[in-house]
Amino acid sequence: MSFDARGRLLIANRRTNQILAAYPDGKIDVAAKGLQTHVGAVELPNGDLLVSNIAGGISLVSGGSRARTINSDLGSPGPGPGIVRAGTDAAFDYGGTTVNRIDRNGRRTVIADGLSSPVDLALAPDGSLTVATWGANAAFRIARP
Repeated sequence: MSFDARGRLLIANRRTNQILAAYPDGKIDVAAKGLQTHVGAVELPNGDLLVSNIAGGISLVSGGSRARTINSDLGSPGPGPGIVRAGTDAAFDYGGTTVNRIDRNGRRTVIADGLSSPVDLALAPDGSLTVATWGANAAFRIARP
């Protein structure tokens, strides 16, 4: 789950293959559709969404609600994409040993390797990443990627 710039909670609804956007008053919009096995979404500064799909692949939602696959290099992207550098790219953790940067054109760059099942990440105020892992039951700091 994550929030968009309008304060809506973005929720992966795998039953309907959609990302739903819930307002604080309970109203719900469809933010993205046409997804398969999606598990997380994050809004980019321009309003586009990057979506991780647990069966593999990263999707982009741009200029509407229809998603398109932009990268299929990852075997099993994890539940939480996260913004790494405002406006340009996002990082996705997955059930392997790496954390990757996937830009909006689908280009992949490994920014950390050797992690045991990275499962979540957060951008710290100093620009570093904190990555949580299942395998090591620990969190790791990655200097500004």
